Amino acid sequence: MPLRVWGIRKRSQLRSSLKGDGDSMKGFMAVMLGLMLCGYASAGIVFQDQMGGVEDPWSHTPDGADPTSNWAHPGGILTSTSTSGDDAREYVYTSDLGAIGDWSAAGVDIRTIKADFYADSGVGSGAASLVTLFFYDAGTDQHWFYNLTPYGGWTHYSVPVVYSYWYTTDGPDGYADWQASLASVDQVGIYLAYQPGEDVQTYAIDNFILDDAFETPEPGTFYFLGAAFASMGFGFRKRIREFANGLLKKS
Repeated sequence: MPLRVWGIRKRSQLRSSLKGDGDSMKGFMAVMLGLMLCGYASAGIVFQDQMGGVEDPWSHTPDGADPTSNWAHPGGILTSTSTSGDDAREYVYTSDLGAIGDWSAAGVDIRTIKADFYADSGVGSGAASLVTLFFYDAGTDQHWFYNLTPYGGWTHYSVPVVYSYWYTTDGPDGYADWQASLASVDQVGIYLAYQPGEDVQTYAIDNFILDDAFETPEPGTFYFLGAAFASMGFGFRKRIREFANGLLKKS
């Protein structure tokens, strides 16, 4: 009986100890979540095109074989169903005055490009052969690309405008060249490679956004949460170990 009473008392101490540790962990979690969300809270949209109508200045230019695409705005989404898409490629882009110009200028400073992209290639999962974001500087005649992972159906992409993530195949690719192109953007959009072996392919773009704030990408989000939960685990484990050592000493 004394041992049982002693055990209850110790269990209540353990609960109290863990409760205190839990309170500190709640504070820690709040800080971690705050850090995780700070990128979203500070986001500022510089340009947004929700593809609301045919007046939106979007164009498309074949790169090699013409996919005979017909990009239009049915239902408020920029959509195309090609009739000869077999292994074709094309640039689909906007030259809207709100989207082009000096991306590095004070008060603009484009740091993130976001877009929703739909693919139904008729091959396998429906993904396109290649999907990249691009921007183009006519002054230097350079395209800069960021390769996206292609999926079938709708996919949301969020891409940082950071030199080390982008590449060009049109000429010099140094940091000074990157800065020069950012200061004189004439087109921005998606470069699309159609799947070989299939003529009829459907693709669509929606919610195209240029943002002046970096966002924490999904892997970063999971990193923050993982760090928080791992810290909670380590904190609890330390408390339990200290309590167990105390039991051994008293016995």
